[in-house]
Amino acid sequence: MQRLLQPTLKQDGEAVVVDWQRAQSAILDKVKAVGGAAVAGLSSARLTVEENYLFQKLFRAGFASNNIDSDARFGMMKASDTLFSTLGLRGASATADQIACADTVFVFGSDITSEQPQINYQIQKALRQNDAQLVVANMRNVRIAGLSNSFLNYTPGSETLLLGALTKLIVDGGLAADQFMKQYVKNAADIKKIIAAVDVDAAVSATGVALELLQDAATALASSGSVALVFGADVTKSDRCQEITAALANLAIVCGALVNDAGGIFPVDERPNTQGLLDAGVCCEQLPGYQGYADASAKFAKAWGLEALPQGGMNALEILAGIEAGTIRALYLAGTNPLVTFADSSRWKKALDKVEFLIVQDILSSELTAMADVVLPAAAYAEKSGTYISCDHRAGMLAKSIKPAGDSRSDKQIFAELFSAIRGAEQSVCNQEILTELAGLSELFSSVAVTGDVYTSSCQKVSYAPAPASLSFSGFAQSQVVKGVQLVTGKMHAHTGVTSTYAAGALEIAPAGYVEISQADADQIGVTDGAQLSVKGPAGTAVGVARVSGCVPQGVVFAPYHFAELNIQQVVCAGQNVVAVELAKA
Repeated sequence: MQRLLQPTLKQDGEAVVVDWQRAQSAILDKVKAVGGAAVAGLSSARLTVEENYLFQKLFRAGFASNNIDSDARFGMMKASDTLFSTLGLRGASATADQIACADTVFVFGSDITSEQPQINYQIQKALRQNDAQLVVANMRNVRIAGLSNSFLNYTPGSETLLLGALTKLIVDGGLAADQFMKQYVKNAADIKKIIAAVDVDAAVSATGVALELLQDAATALASSGSVALVFGADVTKSDRCQEITAALANLAIVCGALVNDAGGIFPVDERPNTQGLLDAGVCCEQLPGYQGYADASAKFAKAWGLEALPQGGMNALEILAGIEAGTIRALYLAGTNPLVTFADSSRWKKALDKVEFLIVQDILSSELTAMADVVLPAAAYAEKSGTYISCDHRAGMLAKSIKPAGDSRSDKQIFAELFSAIRGAEQSVCNQEILTELAGLSELFSSVAVTGDVYTSSCQKVSYAPAPASLSFSGFAQSQVVKGVQLVTGKMHAHTGVTSTYAAGALEIAPAGYVEISQADADQIGVTDGAQLSVKGPAGTAVGVARVSGCVPQGVVFAPYHFAELNIQQVVCAGQNVVAVELAKA
């Protein structure tokens, strides 16, 4: 592993160090040669709000391409869209400190200790300072389950039945927030009819959770003065994310999670700026501020000095298919590595081997940069300034502390220079000016207070307040029938993304990937702790070290996604985090 310090351009199959002007010219020449419709880009939550805003502006107003996306497509974006359609929310309903004020905290489908330590800190405060009750529901015996009053260890695929059962027990027990529902739910009259279709006995059978545990959890959720519902990657990265999120929204309505200032509903993501990435409009369907692309195109075109924005657009999976079909000829990757972090990673590798022109903008060398036609060295977080918006909508302030290493440049500067070169008009890199432009074109912020590159105070997001008759109560989807051993992929405590696997401190704690397996499953296939284990799924096969553990039940195995050597994402199909697998001694 090496820090990227200078731009490189591949010539005759070899990466040659070039200056920035030569690297940028190569990119712009290729974009002009193939045309905007054949160009695509994937960005990352590692980039600041300002940088992601400039990324989408560069593509739409510079390259004439709306083929843009990020790995939020396979996670938080799905939850965000569902929360908006049900609760009018784009993320959390309150700031994270309100979790600490809740009387009951419900953590669903999240290893919160690993995924989001800051949210875990607020939960710990609720337990220790507010004597809150804790209900945890998960496929695995995650760390926080040891602190719970009720642990609902459900089987994979049964999430919606579990949530439906809890909701029904609350309503049928006369514990629902009836006044709130009458005032704020537009189909409040349909709730009892929807609830009547839920079969609690069937839920007990499908989930593997005892009726008494469900009853205890329902009472804890409905009998307290305030409730915080926290959910994470097992929901957001699921191929059934929309169904599960809608069921969580139903539960939030019924148990009163949206009634008081304390508590709320909190989707979480491990990356620091996923909310800001979505706010900035890095997807083909939406412009910044979640404005529909077709509806707001004219407004943005006028602001950016264009007659019109490019038509159409591709999401990440369509971009992948476009590369395979030869219609996408140039791909720009900014701070993201599909070879490791994207599901069905083997398919992505084949596509990146095939794509005519690959641009990689990153901090560290990797297998991905070795494949690239152009490598652009980016500044690390301490070498730049900008805004990160956390999952509870609070804006964090990032100040430049040291000079960029070597000849690296901030992502913001790289995008601005490319935009200025292709448009012939200067693009500002001033944080205040970029955020002011974003604020003027959307309704995201109530204020922007920045001075140059040094923040005097952060921008302020518009707070959430439901309007009367604005919420929707949805029907509960049926459970998903699963067969065989189920692999769950996710985050581990010591690492975040891929970059941390280059850090000596993190590697000292967790030096390599592994496959966590129950003693019963290990005995069945004759695998001992530390032995090599083969995991075969519908997309591919991975081999890793077996870790025999009591933290996974029989029939479930877990593997962290961070490590390129294990590359567990090659086993999983696109858009999924749980898949049936065959296990064998390697």
